[in-house]
Amino acid sequence: MESEDQCIFRGDVWLIDNDSVMKNAEGMLEFRRSPVLLISTDLQANNPRFPEIVVVTCNMVDQTLPNQLYVTIMPTTENRLPYPVQVETYTIDTILKSMLHLRIGHLTKDEMALVSSKIMMVLDLD
Repeated sequence: MESEDQCIFRGDVWLIDNDSVMKNAEGMLEFRRSPVLLISTDLQANNPRFPEIVVVTCNMVDQTLPNQLYVTIMPTTENRLPYPVQVETYTIDTILKSMLHLRIGHLTKDEMALVSSKIMMVLDLD
């Protein structure tokens, strides 16, 4: 994480240190930093008794996925994203807070509402 005393918030988009090894187009093994969207509550995310947080995987907008599985978020001055991302609402996971590397943006309240409603739909919680 950027600094140990830094607060993290629901709606933050972070690059994480991903220990998994990926094969690139040339078949070479490489480590990569992956963007994730934090969906834990602010209370859980900042409680030192909880070492893990709940996230949803994000990717750059070049994936061809069925529309009901993702939310595309375009960069704005409000969310400060460096590039468009697809929030993959079907890839909910827990990660260690120590994997957080660099905050790259924070979704607006309206963007988070859209993501939340899509997660509810994907999980059939409507």
